[in-house]
Amino acid sequence: MELFFEHYFDRVYGYVLRLLQNRDAAEDVSQEAFLRMAKALDHLDPHREPSGWVFRIATNCVRDHWRSRHQRNAKNRVEFDELWNAAPASAAPSTLDVIVRDQGSALIHQAMAELSPSDREIILLRSFEEFSTQVVGECLEITAESVRQRHSRAVRRLGVHFRRIAGEDSTSP
Repeated sequence: MELFFEHYFDRVYGYVLRLLQNRDAAEDVSQEAFLRMAKALDHLDPHREPSGWVFRIATNCVRDHWRSRHQRNAKNRVEFDELWNAAPASAAPSTLDVIVRDQGSALIHQAMAELSPSDREIILLRSFEEFSTQVVGECLEITAESVRQRHSRAVRRLGVHFRRIAGEDSTSP
């Protein structure tokens, strides 16, 4: 379990942090996810790659957190720069991370914040974690085709928000 934890913790924590946008909540939810994984580890198929299973549990923990009464009453947000700089140092930057950094990360972060939680989930899993559509489908308990459709729509909505924000910023004094 220790090796399993070491291998997945940074990625799960980064994913949860980007969804919740609150460090304290992300720590709590990540801890809950790993507790659930520890309890269910004997149900894991040793012949399958476990990433889908791991991120499905993490996603379910995030959704449970959103549903909780405490979360509905607490609307704390973390500044975007702090949020996106929280990526684990051990993780190599993804292609989208490099593009975001090179093309104005503040605008992308602002546009991402305007997306629905389900759009952020699918973009983070597919584009930032770079999981296959099949693994994302396992995480979110939907088909690979649904992943493709939802990801395409979410990226389109992200583009609309990004272009609107970029246009507003370019006309400001």
